[in-house]
Amino acid sequence: EMWALFDFACEGKLLGTSRTFKKEYEDPIVRARERDATTYEKRMGMEMSESLRKLIEPYFLRRTKAMVLEKKNKNPDEVDGSEESDKENKEGSIRRMPKELTRKNDFVVWLYMSESQIKIYSDFLGLERVKELLMSTRSPLAELNVLKKICDHPRLLSTLACEQLGLDEQARLVEMDADEDDSRSFATQPKGLGPSDKVLTQESGKMVFLVSLLDNLKAEGHRCLVFSQSRKMLDIVQRVITHRFLFHFALIRGH
Repeated sequence: EMWALFDFACEGKLLGTSRTFKKEYEDPIVRARERDATTYEKRMGMEMSESLRKLIEPYFLRRTKAMVLEKKNKNPDEVDGSEESDKENKEGSIRRMPKELTRKNDFVVWLYMSESQIKIYSDFLGLERVKELLMSTRSPLAELNVLKKICDHPRLLSTLACEQLGLDEQARLVEMDADEDDSRSFATQPKGLGPSDKVLTQESGKMVFLVSLLDNLKAEGHRCLVFSQSRKMLDIVQRVITHRFLFHFALIRGH
């Protein structure tokens, strides 16, 4: 995405071709972030990341939170005529920004899959068509998508994938092409219908970690946001936390 933006804005004169950019910058930077990256690869990734930052710096205008807060808090009472009028019209509706914001920390947590996930994952890799694909030059995108679903939660698998793996069709959450109402009905099912919340949690390493994390956050009085790239995964999360925590929450589902 970065290459595409700068290639368009700078008419291809800054970052070279897509292939060159990938080889010189993207590959070493991405490799440095891998769990099994060597010390040399990590150092090389940092150096290329810094080199890229300096290269695009003259063309990349950044406005950080610190800069915005400094401007807002420097002279909070000094406003021109138009701003004063605007302030009068919106009195009470605008809050001043806080003088300090807590630092945001990003943590990447490596999780183990559940036993059922490991078995399904291994069984899928053992399918003849998958073995043939690994030996060919065809795109493995569809198969990688299946593996991703297994890593998220086995109940996200489609009917076809379940049939190929010999799984009980009832083990699926909803059909891949199910409409939104079907998906929501699962998320709001009362206890006693469908798989138990305990089963839904234990089937996925991510769900085990999430429930444990929410337990701690609730005990410490925190509020939180839970994101997922899958609406069906959110259905599972919604059902489990509704029954377990009795949380008051809002669900935003993209379309």
